[in-house]
Amino acid sequence: MRYSNPFVSGNGYTRGVDSATIDLGQAGTKQFAPNISNIAANTPFVKRNLIAFLIEPPRFFNFVDNPLEAVRSLKAFIEVHTRTIDGLNATLTSDNAGPPVGGSGETLQTSVNITRAPSTPSHGTYELQGRAIQKFIAWWLRTGIGDENTKTPLVVTTGRVSPTDYDATFYGATVLYIEPDAFLQEPVSAWLCTNWYPEGTGPWEGSKDAGQLGQTLDLNIQFTALTDISIGTQLLARDMLRRLNAAGLNPHEIPTSIDRINAMVQDSGNGLATQLEEGAASRVVY
Repeated sequence: MRYSNPFVSGNGYTRGVDSATIDLGQAGTKQFAPNISNIAANTPFVKRNLIAFLIEPPRFFNFVDNPLEAVRSLKAFIEVHTRTIDGLNATLTSDNAGPPVGGSGETLQTSVNITRAPSTPSHGTYELQGRAIQKFIAWWLRTGIGDENTKTPLVVTTGRVSPTDYDATFYGATVLYIEPDAFLQEPVSAWLCTNWYPEGTGPWEGSKDAGQLGQTLDLNIQFTALTDISIGTQLLARDMLRRLNAAGLNPHEIPTSIDRINAMVQDSGNGLATQLEEGAASRVVY
């Protein structure tokens, strides 16, 4: 039979997760006589690119000279400048132990602990002119965490901070990472990372090669993270996805950024249009 609804009900082990999750209890195709009538229930998983959203900026941004510029820079780096994201992890592991059974080497295993692998997000991107990204990261480290010389956050020099302003949320941001479904409507996986701050600027080095003009710089910035992957995070991720305006996803319907001929080009008078005009004016009429 062809299954009309291959999706799981949303109860039990799939409670609070992607509503388009295939029902594992329906028939598979790995049998003696493959049955192509149930291909819907055997739709393969395709891992989609992560989407990242800035949820909260570091609190020290509130005390700098231009808080909005700092927030805009961080949001742009996370959401629209980043090319690659790695290091998000939800892997569960059972630690096992057990006594030997007989003399063959067999053991009676029992689980003594369940752990989840920590996430260490890293963002990859090309550096921008003037080392804009590395300069921003260096500013974050020195201003919010500590200068390499004084070992004190340079934000203190603004005179706007007091001892009670400093706690675990002072220099870390909160970022939501979502692995979406094909339609950007449901989160397949989601990680809410707080205490998120850079571990460094990435290599900042100078060099010379007389055989070429210069080189582009491929950056990979690694961040710390205290991560939550609960149903609450899944629901937040679903809400964030459904706020997106899907009408803006079609690049073929976006107006072109150039809608007229440059004035100097127009005035040059020696192109195809001019040639046709001259040809039309000198036509032989018969």
